[in-house]
Amino acid sequence: MSSHFDTSSVASAAAAAVPFLRPTSDRPGQPEYNLVLVLLESWGLSTDASLRSALVEPYLQPELLAQYQILQGTAPFYGGTIAGEARELCNSRFGFHIIDASSQELQNCLPDRLNALGFHSMAVHGMDGRMFSRSTWYPRIGFQEMWFRDKFTQLGLQSCIGAFKGTCDADLAGWIGRRLQQNDTNPDFVYWVTLNSHLPVPVPSGLPDGAPCSAVPILSQQPPLCSWYQLVANVHRSVARLAMTKLARPTIFVVVGDHAPPFANTTLRSQFSGTDVPYIVLVPRLNGHAANPGSAR
Repeated sequence: MSSHFDTSSVASAAAAAVPFLRPTSDRPGQPEYNLVLVLLESWGLSTDASLRSALVEPYLQPELLAQYQILQGTAPFYGGTIAGEARELCNSRFGFHIIDASSQELQNCLPDRLNALGFHSMAVHGMDGRMFSRSTWYPRIGFQEMWFRDKFTQLGLQSCIGAFKGTCDADLAGWIGRRLQQNDTNPDFVYWVTLNSHLPVPVPSGLPDGAPCSAVPILSQQPPLCSWYQLVANVHRSVARLAMTKLARPTIFVVVGDHAPPFANTTLRSQFSGTDVPYIVLVPRLNGHAANPGSAR
C-alpha cells in the first residue's frame, strides 16, 4: 500500500466505493456488504508527505491489511461541508443549493439509490439536525433514519469541546460499531459527518490520548496544526478500530475529507491543497482474496 494519495482522482469517494457492492450468490438481488461513508471534517490534502502518511498510519496495521484491500486517492472540493456532502451524497456541485433543491434534482442521490438495492440508509451527526437544515433535506435524498446530538445525549454519549460542542467523534464510531453488530435482514448504509476537527480547533486538542505530534516536524512547530492533526487522526484511529471489530456482515468503509482546513493563518492554510481532499476506502477481503468491483453502480 502506498502512503501517498496518488492512486486515483475521482469525482467523489463514494462513487469509487459503490462498484464494490456485490449481490450475494443466494440472494442475487441484494448486496452482501454494509457501507459506511465518513465525511471527515477539515481533512485536507497536506503538501507534507510525512503528515499525509502519519494520518493514514492506523490503516497500515498488519491485521487490518490482512482483512481489507486499501484504495486511496483524491477528490475535488469546493466550498464548505455542505458542498462536500453534495459531492459525496449526490455526486454533484450543488453546494448549499442541496438544501432547497427540487425532488427531480435529488432523484439520483446515493441514499435513494442504495435503498433501491435493499439497503437501510442512516445519517449520523453529532450536532443539532436543524443546523444547515439537515433534518429536512436528509429525508428528501432517501435517509430512512437520522441520529443527531439530542438522541446521542439521551443515550449518554459524551460531548466534546470545539468550534461546535457536540457528540464526541470516537463515541459515535463506537455507537456505529454496536449498530453494525446487530443481525439485520438488510445491509446498512451509514453516513457519518464528523464534528470535532471543525476549525477553530481547541489548542491543545483536549484528547487524553491524542496522536503524538513529535513524529512530524511541522506539527511540533505549530500548536494549532498539532491540535487539528490529533482530532483528524482520532477519527482515523476510530475507523480502523471499527473496521477490525467483528460486525454482523462485511463492511466497506469510505473516509473522505470535506474541504481543506480553513486556518486563518495563511502559512498554515498554504500547507494544504486548495483544490483536492484525500480519501481512503477499505474493501473487505473475502476468503483471503481482494474484492472485484461488482454490478451495483
